[in-house]
Amino acid sequence: LTHEKKLDLALKVYAHFHNVLAIKDIGLSNSLLSVLSKKGDLKRMRLVFDRIKMQGISPDVRTFTIFMEAHYRRDEIEGVQKAWTAMERRKIEPDDVAVQILLRSLGKLSGAIAAEDTLSSRPSSSAGAWEEVIAAYARERNQRKSGEVFRKMVESGVKPSERTFVELAR
Repeated sequence: LTHEKKLDLALKVYAHFHNVLAIKDIGLSNSLLSVLSKKGDLKRMRLVFDRIKMQGISPDVRTFTIFMEAHYRRDEIEGVQKAWTAMERRKIEPDDVAVQILLRSLGKLSGAIAAEDTLSSRPSSSAGAWEEVIAAYARERNQRKSGEVFRKMVESGVKPSERTFVELAR
């Protein structure tokens, strides 16, 4: 249903699963949230999230990552940070994707220094997290800092990927 862009019908089917069949599956909710996110429909995303809470379903890291990505696409750093904080408040461990979205958002919307400070406060073994900071400095045309972050990345034992070198070459 969601691939056919019939979101109203998809929402009704979703409600049926939750209300009539009492299926309490976060995966189903996340799938719908993901489709709504790609359409930029934060209003409906919040409705689905409210339904999740009413049904007693616990959101997971993917739920919050979907919200972070939706806010990032809209250049809303406050929304990204709000989703991150909600995830932390629920003691949900962020995965690599969530960390990368946070760093990408900070790098793009608040500057490379904010992204680097955040990475320094929560070291990551993910090349993707380091690459977001390198990319932020590259966007600011600061190759010296990109190189410094790369050096720290390698010194911390994180293996560079092809993307690392693409970002350094910018």
